[in-house]
Amino acid sequence: PPAAPSASQPSQQFTDILLKALADNNLQGLDYFEYKQSLQATQNLGLDEAMRYRSAFAMGQTMGLTLPKLGETALYYINVLEREEQKFMDALKQQGEGKNRTMIDEIAAMEKAISDKTAQIEALHKEIADLQQKSTGMKQSVAEHAQKVEGMKNQFEGSYMHLRGQIEMDIQKIQQYLK
Repeated sequence: PPAAPSASQPSQQFTDILLKALADNNLQGLDYFEYKQSLQATQNLGLDEAMRYRSAFAMGQTMGLTLPKLGETALYYINVLEREEQKFMDALKQQGEGKNRTMIDEIAAMEKAISDKTAQIEALHKEIADLQQKSTGMKQSVAEHAQKVEGMKNQFEGSYMHLRGQIEMDIQKIQQYLK
């Protein structure tokens, strides 16, 4: 089976899903979400990082943004990401457990049938060989599915950690630059 993507590797698909969740949960008025957009808009202006943070905050202040509100709403968006992570983990667990359990149960039943058929007459040897082949294929499917689920988990975690890290870094820089 192909190797699972490495842990903490952002995926564009999951990043887009998480960004949509942030946008869908955008609070009314000017807050961290709009501040972050303003901060990104200053990226190509040739300003150093501290000046970009200060400029974006100064613009926000003219519209009523305060440092406490900026910090509180940044934490709110981390909570939005955490809720999305929990929903993803619950769905992943349910999908993995249900499908794997069914396939594992089927494999166990087939292996028992293989054992029972072995004791029967020679005419049943073909049926035994067919069941063994199917069991091997299902075992491989279980292994591939488990690896796929792990890969999806790693991609999600990569996106989650990437976005959370950005927000946490912003919080540090806000505290550093906007005292």
